[in-house]
Amino acid sequence: MSLNMDVMAFLRQLPPSVTDLTLDSRMAGPGRVFVAMPGSAQDGRRYIEQAVAAGVSAVIYEAEGFEWPAVLQVPHCAVTGLREQLGQIADQWYGAPSQQLSLIGITGTNGKTSCTHWLMQALDALGCKTAVIGTAGNGFAGQLVEATNTTPDAVTLHATLADLLKQGAQAVAMEVSSHALEQGRVNGARYRTALFTNLTRDHLDYHGTMAAYGAAKARLFRWPGLQHAVINIDDPFGPELVALARAQGVQVLSYGLSQGDLHCRQLQMGLDGLQLELVTPQGGVSVNSTLLGRFNVANLLGVLGVLLCEGVSLAEAGCVLGKIRSVAGRMQRVGGGTLPSVVVDYSHTPDALENALQTLRDVLPAGGKLYCVFGCGGDRDAGKRPIMGEIAGRLADVAVVTSDNPRTEDPHSIVAQVAAGVVGAHHVEVDRRAAIRHAIAAAQAGDIVLIAGKGNEDYQIIGKTKHHFDDVEEARQALVGADETAMTTLSMAAEAIGAQLIGNDVAFRHVTHDTRTVQQGSLYVARKGASLDGHALIPDALAAGAVAALVSEVPAAAYACPVLQVADVDLALGKLAAWWRGRFRIPVAGVTGSVGKTTVKEMLAAICAAEVGAEQVLATEGSFNNHTGLPLTLLRLRPRHRFAVIEMGMNHTGEIAYLTGLTRPDVALINNAAPIHLPGVGGTLDGVAAAKGEIFRGLAASGIAVINAADPYADYWRGLNPGRRMVSFGTAQADVHAEASSSARGTELLLHTLSGEIQTCLQVPGQHNVRNAQAATAAALALGISPKAVAAGLAQYQGSKGRLQQKPARFGGRLIDDTYNAQPASMRAALDVLQAMPGKRVFVMGGMGELGEQSRDLHAEVGAYAQGRTDCMLAWGGDTAQACAAYGPTAQHFTEFDALLQALETLLDADCSVLVKGSRAMRMERVVEHFMREA
Repeated sequence: MSLNMDVMAFLRQLPPSVTDLTLDSRMAGPGRVFVAMPGSAQDGRRYIEQAVAAGVSAVIYEAEGFEWPAVLQVPHCAVTGLREQLGQIADQWYGAPSQQLSLIGITGTNGKTSCTHWLMQALDALGCKTAVIGTAGNGFAGQLVEATNTTPDAVTLHATLADLLKQGAQAVAMEVSSHALEQGRVNGARYRTALFTNLTRDHLDYHGTMAAYGAAKARLFRWPGLQHAVINIDDPFGPELVALARAQGVQVLSYGLSQGDLHCRQLQMGLDGLQLELVTPQGGVSVNSTLLGRFNVANLLGVLGVLLCEGVSLAEAGCVLGKIRSVAGRMQRVGGGTLPSVVVDYSHTPDALENALQTLRDVLPAGGKLYCVFGCGGDRDAGKRPIMGEIAGRLADVAVVTSDNPRTEDPHSIVAQVAAGVVGAHHVEVDRRAAIRHAIAAAQAGDIVLIAGKGNEDYQIIGKTKHHFDDVEEARQALVGADETAMTTLSMAAEAIGAQLIGNDVAFRHVTHDTRTVQQGSLYVARKGASLDGHALIPDALAAGAVAALVSEVPAAAYACPVLQVADVDLALGKLAAWWRGRFRIPVAGVTGSVGKTTVKEMLAAICAAEVGAEQVLATEGSFNNHTGLPLTLLRLRPRHRFAVIEMGMNHTGEIAYLTGLTRPDVALINNAAPIHLPGVGGTLDGVAAAKGEIFRGLAASGIAVINAADPYADYWRGLNPGRRMVSFGTAQADVHAEASSSARGTELLLHTLSGEIQTCLQVPGQHNVRNAQAATAAALALGISPKAVAAGLAQYQGSKGRLQQKPARFGGRLIDDTYNAQPASMRAALDVLQAMPGKRVFVMGGMGELGEQSRDLHAEVGAYAQGRTDCMLAWGGDTAQACAAYGPTAQHFTEFDALLQALETLLDADCSVLVKGSRAMRMERVVEHFMREA
């Protein structure tokens, strides 16, 4: 279908602030165009009103069978045949990115992922920056973003291609699924070269017949503008595609193990890899590869064909083919030596499973046994289940039938259908973890265990939820005998952070860089501090129960434990935390701000706890919110957690960006910007706002930004979130705002939100805590938490240590501990609380740190603010002399801490209300401890 130019004219007249298209109403918002059309499961037009309510800039929609609601006042355009045209629309909208790339499409039942990744490896090695799009993720090597489908929808595809082009991609190798070809998801893409790997039974639940399945694949080989086709003629469908492509004027290279333009003259296979002599129209070439199996020989021939079509010389192609390494989860080997060899493979079709088992049977050492742990996915082609059972029973010595991704089916029923095809003895264990452990425990050195079906997938889909599950990790844990408390193994961690593992692979259950918090089974992180080198404390860590260490130095005598050696321990700790966080598919909130971020974090954590229970919520503890503490917070994530609330602190530009990259929050909140940490941000409040704003710059496009509408920098922060959903708080016009009044119970709150009114009562004093409660409410609703839990959580919050907590005083009056930290805004908030208290109001001030060149002026401003709100002021440390001068002649300034205590001893009585506050470095809690009544 030709492109309707009216829709392009409509889109081009939209303002420049409109930058994205989206098919997902949940992603609709300012700066985006919502594309609404019928789909296989939902009709997007039903969500137009929701998108308009979210502030979407415009709507294009399928015209047939739909009348635009007159009440919706937003630019809109009706398009007949929108699904067929959407790819071309997206291509034009995003600047025709595929026209500026060498786009390579790979289709076939098996081998697509391996071929795309091998092409990326090969072309990268030849200096052509290449990305992939497919099952294992989208992006560049080492930077893959998880994929929802093998081939994305048309809008996402062209947006992804545009983004990859912007990042410097010269070529893209992408998997092209039969679903995508039939549904028009790749329309508008300009393929230069197409590769066909094979056609075997799969997806018949969708296509119905093999003929229909093949017809869908064939669409790629009559693609407009296609120049080259590389086709496997060992597959019965291959010759038909050769004829089809040549009839379109496409240049074809055929391949096969012993036939075709590209084939093998000699082939030797072993457990260590392949030795090949290949024949091509350009001559012969020798390739030694660490890959396993005949089917990988076929895949290598296909990749060679593409490289030749892309203009790579035969000599260069042969050289890079020998350097190609297996893709994660594709015949990936672990163990071996004195342990059984374990191979993890994605083989989830009958043909793929037979190829994998036959390959391993061919290289099985004499006397060895071949085990196969496998299952079949739910809500997919059920006809292949007994077929795969028969294959496993025939080719494996021991078949272990287990669950794969049961989805919405009963896993016991699926397993029974698979087991029905197995001839002879076999073992059935529905629990996949237990099945893997059973097989590995039974196997010995010289045996091979194939774990088939999931490959690189790091999840198991039960119902409609993805739960973390990694076959490779499970195998490694089973090989080292790890128990259920283990986090992971050193070998997995080494791959994640690029470390060298020295010593035996072991499992660890905890991570720390403090020998005082080492537990049995800890990985000890040997950081180099300003005054202490953690490497020297490794013996202490081992004595306390650590099983391994993360180090940057290994002495000649080595350590008495396995180690992960890296160049930079702090960066490696961050990489480990980012990798670990990626395993958890739970809502994560990131909270930052100059003042109140810890209180907001604690309030939000209390709300989450009211929703799911405290044991299922991870929240930052203490000061573990910086570049060394936040990684340890993330490494506390466990499968029981259903929410995470992560606080982010900073003292210099770039730190929030780094922490956001590790955390990858779904909801990001900035409470405010105030003059603190000024030296690290250029000395200005603008610098603070920009540094805090880094949390939004690192927020995913699907993330939700929570913004304090009352902050002077609100508009600046809004500008960092084009096209992203935003939730505001703090003013009467904001999405969340409050009415507050005092009562005997505390502060009564009526919160007005987009989800309705919420009534609750705060136990903590102060208008600043009313604002903090609004912030926590906005973030909680963005996380999808119920209003009922918001009310309960805020009511249950009792304050945080050192934050306006009333302590029992031995002088009989009221002692307010606000010693956690201090800067001008929090000083003013605390003074407002003191002003409302009865009796003589005594302000005990410690100095404020990290205020840079403005420190003296900012201290003076606090002193002036205290005057009139308090009855007397006593101060010590930092630039508090300026605060006392601004307060007036009744203020007392001390240069000695003990003198301050002595003066307070004579001053305080039962009629006094005393506020103690200062920066962390002042350790003003010593004043509180001195005057607290003993229990």
